[in-house]
Amino acid sequence: MEKKAKELMKKLSVNEIYSNSKKEFFTSYNLAVNSEDGDVSKIKTYK
Repeated sequence: MEKKAKELMKKLSVNEIYSNSKKEFFTSYNLAVNSEDGDVSKIKTYK
């Protein structure tokens, strides 16, 4: 997951990217949290 996150960060030119338990990636923290019905414990941040 971390390798894929790093590749996406480079491709999208962003400093952070977030993933949820469904292995989906987001550039917005709020969208990532909403994808888990507000459960922030399921969100992982990559820098």
